[in-house]
Amino acid sequence: PMRATIEFELACVVMDLPITYMCIPLSLRRPSASSLWPIVEKLVKKLSSWRAMLLSRGERLALVRHVLCAIPSHIMVVIALCPTILKQVNRTIREFLWHGNKETRAGHGPVNWQRVCRPLHLGGLGIPDLHLRGISLRVRWLWLQRTDPAKPWAHLHLPSDADSSYIFRASTTWVLGDGRSCRFWTDAWIDGMAIADIAPALLPLVPCRRRKRTVADGLQDRCWIADLRGALTPTALVEYVQLWTRLCHLHLSTSPDRLVW
Repeated sequence: PMRATIEFELACVVMDLPITYMCIPLSLRRPSASSLWPIVEKLVKKLSSWRAMLLSRGERLALVRHVLCAIPSHIMVVIALCPTILKQVNRTIREFLWHGNKETRAGHGPVNWQRVCRPLHLGGLGIPDLHLRGISLRVRWLWLQRTDPAKPWAHLHLPSDADSSYIFRASTTWVLGDGRSCRFWTDAWIDGMAIADIAPALLPLVPCRRRKRTVADGLQDRCWIADLRGALTPTALVEYVQLWTRLCHLHLSTSPDRLVW
């Protein structure tokens, strides 16, 4: 009954996962190599419409930059390509650039591919590194979630890969204001550092559901102390005293928090 009601109210078909939506595989689990293989097939299909052997290397370079690298970027906005698929995509692009063949070959190009993917001013050909491009695209979701709460999806959990999360945490700091936007346990709000950096032995004692507490909530009546679960080791006890002393001299302002890249 519920499924029929949804189909009637939204005028759409309800399907069970995994599905493909706008060429992006959607699943409750991490996409497998087989579900991402259509990316490679789409590249090969695109190459089949070009007379590669009649194109100069400069013309093939332009097609690589503006067409072939854009195809996987559509999916990398959402999910990270597994190493198998990323390797095959790079191989397809590399062989088209150097040899002009529609099918990939076992040989390598005359220049190391990492050097080819450097910007022009660093001696490369300006071809984007797809692994790094994917990280930057997915980090943007994390940035928008924290800086634009008006987004309709801002309150949802964003599944992010480890590389994107590390880059976001390493590249951002908070200018503390009223403490209502900044997270007490995980954000870098104490002199550009997070509590995970100041007191690494304390963070494992905080349950995941408590790590979303804001700074304002944590400092009110020292509620952050109640988040700690389990026995304190000697190292954790020293870090606890140091953190408690440091927070005693902290005062919030009336201005909003500000995230800085």
